[in-house]
Amino acid sequence: PNASARQSNCYFSSSDGEFDNRYEAMANFDLLREGKIPVKAGWRIYSSGPGILLNQLISNVLGLRLEKDTVILDPVLPKKLDGLIFHYEIHNIPVQIIYDIQSDGPIQAIYINDKPIPFTTKEQPYRPGCAKFKTSYVTDHCSIRITK
Repeated sequence: PNASARQSNCYFSSSDGEFDNRYEAMANFDLLREGKIPVKAGWRIYSSGPGILLNQLISNVLGLRLEKDTVILDPVLPKKLDGLIFHYEIHNIPVQIIYDIQSDGPIQAIYINDKPIPFTTKEQPYRPGCAKFKTSYVTDHCSIRITK
């Protein structure tokens, strides 16, 4: 009941009594315990908003998800983003992913350094299925081209 207003898109690791200095806090700590002194947000602020946004973009728009030994590609990109290049790390290996978007259909081919690689697909009920390939195909600074 004695908490001051706080920023709503963050969470805080602690609450601090609204004192001007430590001496005031020592002298009036009983008032804080009784709820007569307001508490404000502590000095550590955590905001997961940017991390959630990036995860949604990478996983659900660019369609890149990683499992232990599998790369899953499931992009949901419009044709106007044909040629988009995304630099990322797959299990700490720097890569470049190029989106060759010619249709809204399923992935037709995956190339690593211009060589086609085998992949499997997984059906989905509402749109074309995703493509999966073994992480072992990924090499340092390779170029992965997805053709739809």
